Amino acid sequence: MKIAYVSTYDPSSQLHWSGLGSNMAKALENQGYDLSYISHLYENNKFLLNLKKAYYQYVKNQIFYRDRQPSVAKDFATQINRKLSGLAPDILFSPGSIPIAQLEHDAPIVFWTDSSFNGLIDYYPEFTGLCDETVRNGNMLEQKALDNCAMAIYSSQWAANDAIEFYNIDPKKVKIVPFGANLKVDRGLKDIEAIVSSKDFSTCELLFIGVDWERKGGDTVMKIAKKLHTNGTPVRLTIIGCETPKSVAESPLTEIHGFIDKDSSKGRAIIDTCLLRAHFLVVPSIAECFGIVYAEANSFGVPSIGRQTGGVEDAIKNGVNGMTFHFDAPIDSYCAFIEGYFNDRSKYRDIALNSFNEYETRLNWNSAGQLVKSHLNTLLS
Repeated sequence: MKIAYVSTYDPSSQLHWSGLGSNMAKALENQGYDLSYISHLYENNKFLLNLKKAYYQYVKNQIFYRDRQPSVAKDFATQINRKLSGLAPDILFSPGSIPIAQLEHDAPIVFWTDSSFNGLIDYYPEFTGLCDETVRNGNMLEQKALDNCAMAIYSSQWAANDAIEFYNIDPKKVKIVPFGANLKVDRGLKDIEAIVSSKDFSTCELLFIGVDWERKGGDTVMKIAKKLHTNGTPVRLTIIGCETPKSVAESPLTEIHGFIDKDSSKGRAIIDTCLLRAHFLVVPSIAECFGIVYAEANSFGVPSIGRQTGGVEDAIKNGVNGMTFHFDAPIDSYCAFIEGYFNDRSKYRDIALNSFNEYETRLNWNSAGQLVKSHLNTLLS
């Protein structure tokens, strides 16, 4: 089957969208699909649109997005159709709704993403305070993409529900396929058993990974570490990926690594070392569409702890590969869960092995690719 893979950016790059677009493409290729890449789409009239963006930012104190303009989406569609000339794909596939919002083509159109436009409004910081023009046009383009597509694939039930309910689309055209871990994994069950057996339980190792301290719940994880310490549990909180408040950086409970390039061998080695010694990944995000980092921790047999928000509950199954807590859950609830497993080696071993099983059976790109393939086959049967 021939697939035209459509993205505005370089689909081989790991820098865009945390490498998700690249991993989606590889997952499809690994299922035997012949991919033709339609990418590097450009925005016409960028100068004028940047002037409008500046006006909204400095005069109205609002956020304006160029790519939510109908004229930009129309330009994308024109470029795509031009690049499609002579390809005759069986399916048009995109890691998002923006490139194909105004696209018309005889082949079925499919996109795979982690949220609808509406789901992001006033949820993520960068989608809070949008100007009315961006909200109006963004919802209009999202509606067009959903109406015109043959299938919309989302990484979570939360995202799928929002698309169905807000945009009133047919639930039959909506599918749910969780994302995989953005890591190269060569570990098997015996490796994880050895890793878990060799962990040092003299100190409870908490790991926080995220580029946005505030949105990822950094303040909460610091409170958890302090409370565990107060309770008499020796604890170390390792923080990767972000700048922290001065009080956190200077705390004797923390080890700070800052931003790490996970594509470099040195950076990858640091992250692997931290995951190998961690007992729990704790990323209690305030806003999260899915949370690839939870799947990555599970690939090391590390249970994940998060909040019940967005699509997190599709990544973390309570008591299986970690735990999610109510948005306003007290710090004591997190600590009770952590201490309950940390102080019982047999119990910890079970959840660690179950965490790896969740990665191996569900939260990896091969499983995701197989599930997407089964859905795509229905479009051509």
